[in-house]
Amino acid sequence: MTVMAAIAEKIVLTAFVAVLSCAAALAQSPLDRLYNAFSSSCVELVLSYEGRFGKTLLKGEATLLVQGDSYFMSGNGLDIFCDGESVWTVDHDALEAVVETAENVTGAALGNPALLIVRLDELFYVRNASSSGNRYRYELSAKEDCGIKKADVDVTSAGILLGGEFSMSDGTDVKVEVVSMKSLMNKPSGAFRPDFAFGADWTVTDLR
Repeated sequence: MTVMAAIAEKIVLTAFVAVLSCAAALAQSPLDRLYNAFSSSCVELVLSYEGRFGKTLLKGEATLLVQGDSYFMSGNGLDIFCDGESVWTVDHDALEAVVETAENVTGAALGNPALLIVRLDELFYVRNASSSGNRYRYELSAKEDCGIKKADVDVTSAGILLGGEFSMSDGTDVKVEVVSMKSLMNKPSGAFRPDFAFGADWTVTDLR
């Protein structure tokens, strides 16, 4: 499995799901409308991202589904599933998979960023908000270490996520652009777990 690619996708997951939940304390704001969309239905995001990880510049595209404390992300040859209890990082080309427990602790944010949906109002605060036309920018800072130090997020007045720039606690900077965002019908829990059996030719590392 490409370790750097897996780290990049998990960082993007963490950044985005964290922002979704930050709206809990901002009633009737565009950020609040964004949060309501994610808390009431299954939401699909198509996004592109660019980040510098040490001396390596990584670019990628991914599709992200978020529903409650579950998510599915696919991009750059990797699929990441989370049903709220376990996280599967699957590399179909390399026939490798890593299975981890989605622990309900702050330090598990990179392993299960969807946990931040229910705790973000405890972890982040909005240090500044500004607007230009239909575009609202929220500058967010962490109250405690959860993987993201700060984020600048752009949202429309209707609560549509446009993108953002994220500074991680390890010094990594990630820029993300949202190509599209839409609400879908809620999906069964099985949609957030691998729908196939790992055969004898797979290398599966189960850390649960």
